[in-house]
Amino acid sequence: MADDYTQFSCSLKLKSVEDALFAIDLLEAMRTEDDTFLDMRSFQVSILDGDKSSAELWLRDAYGAADIMAVIGFVARLAREVGSTG
Repeated sequence: MADDYTQFSCSLKLKSVEDALFAIDLLEAMRTEDDTFLDMRSFQVSILDGDKSSAELWLRDAYGAADIMAVIGFVARLAREVGSTG
């Protein structure tokens, strides 16, 4: 029987460095919220290149166990919070 899983790595360019820093804080806040349906710890987010002057996030799943709905929930909430459209 096949052992199927999804593994991903993508970047998300935001409007400003402040938005990228806010995204990191938002993810930590979402990880402490009591949501039994989404596993916010199942994926990683960091500022691309580890540079505090970058406005680009790196979202990834290194182990093939990410809750894709949690990733979508994070990106959707981030877009609402920072006013991103498109």
